[in-house]
Amino acid sequence: MKLDQWIFSFMSKRGLLEPDGRALFAYKTSLEEFETLRQVLQETPPGSITNPGYPQAWLLFAAEWWKRDYPGGAWRWGPLCEAAGLPGLTHEKTRRLVIEGSRLWRLQTAMALLRNCPSEHSYPFPQTIQDTRIVCGVPSRVN
Repeated sequence: MKLDQWIFSFMSKRGLLEPDGRALFAYKTSLEEFETLRQVLQETPPGSITNPGYPQAWLLFAAEWWKRDYPGGAWRWGPLCEAAGLPGLTHEKTRRLVIEGSRLWRLQTAMALLRNCPSEHSYPFPQTIQDTRIVCGVPSRVN
């Protein structure tokens, strides 16, 4: 299954054609959907990171991974990126996935920041793991 197909199916199951701006946890991703998304991401060639649907799928996976699979300890992108099939992803590329994924999901925090952003090169979007957890709606119980 391709990323675009997975996203379309995910949205369709919720009676949506596109994201509506709710926090990612509010889409209530099932375990089966999470595992299928993991598989789709892992099977996606690394060069596909520029596919328009990739950041959207990756950010949903990230939110669910923090909620379901975070093993505890130091907050690092490495284990998450590895689980998504992108070991060794640079901080800058991860940051761009968060920024673009937030925009594609129409996350209210991200969109408010975008409207106030003076330049496309100086995004004030969440850049830390903690900020990403908040924007994605990951429950704070994973602290």
